[in-house]
Amino acid sequence: MQKRAEEKLIPLIQEVVATDFPCFGICYGLEIITKSLDTELTHDFQEKAGAIDLHMTENAKHDALLADLP
Repeated sequence: MQKRAEEKLIPLIQEVVATDFPCFGICYGLEIITKSLDTELTHDFQEKAGAIDLHMTENAKHDALLADLP
């Protein structure tokens, strides 16, 4: 099942990246993005799972992907 999904997702992600369209991957999404870009994730910098506080920088406020977030 995963192989079939990847056969469809990888070309789509490569097309999205080629058009410079903002995209964001979490968990499997990040894994498939890195696979699409022919690179790999490492587990060298593992962190504990859980909630974290995020603070928007001035640059992020003007980013197309983040602009509408509070």
